[in-house]
Amino acid sequence: MPDGLQSVPIYKKIDTAAQLTTLVTGVPGRRMRIQALFLSANAGPNSFALRNVGTISTFIFGSVSVPDDNHFVLPYSSVGWGETAVGEGIELLLTFTTSVGGVLVYVEVE
Repeated sequence: MPDGLQSVPIYKKIDTAAQLTTLVTGVPGRRMRIQALFLSANAGPNSFALRNVGTISTFIFGSVSVPDDNHFVLPYSSVGWGETAVGEGIELLLTFTTSVGGVLVYVEVE
């Protein structure tokens, strides 16, 4: 593979109402590549973004709105929808403290 060793997909459950949640902890020498995402707004509308852990200005992708009782889907992509910097994890940033749930699918790449 062109960008190094790619591990098997890892599934991370999302269940939070916090404005900032670390979904994936960074691994030295590895990037976290997002392959799929399902996010549901359960208790009111919300907006979300995914960013590198600890790097306030580095977003994997920016703000996406999810209406109340609706969901957002990034279907599976083998090449990925975005990835972190080397050694960094993934944070979920919410606009409001309302309940969201879902799943993140990612792989670790060198």
